[in-house]
Amino acid sequence: MQWTSHQIWAPRVSAFGVALLLGAGVSYWVLHWPAAAVTPLASTAQAELPQADVNSVTRLLGSPTGAALEAVAPVVNRFVLIGVVARSAGVGSAIIAVDGKPAKSYAVGSTIEAGLVLKAVAARKAMLAGSMDAGTLQTLEMPAPSAGK
Repeated sequence: MQWTSHQIWAPRVSAFGVALLLGAGVSYWVLHWPAAAVTPLASTAQAELPQADVNSVTRLLGSPTGAALEAVAPVVNRFVLIGVVARSAGVGSAIIAVDGKPAKSYAVGSTIEAGLVLKAVAARKAMLAGSMDAGTLQTLEMPAPSAGK
């Protein structure tokens, strides 16, 4: 029996097309599978923050009134440190979420909000101050990495 050229190439081209479609389908699902399984870091970090009991802390510190402490307590939970890029001598940037909004990147010296700047960064830490010359008002720390993940 004599084979013509279109009889030889037709099964080969068909097999190649099927293999190409199969590879594209597998690639699509492999690239989209981890996105569904990963939870956003901001919501995870936000959920892990403990809420301070203002009255208990006030009694512990011996303050007769908790008015000053109540004014400071909401500020502590407003900022969530997501990531840090720290270079030498405190230069770098930090990824910070403010008031549960999507996180933004701030370079050292950038204004986070009125009266608050990113003063310095270190490994897993960011220091916030009223100005670059002022003392540190608050230090944000990233949660320690868990050994099981």
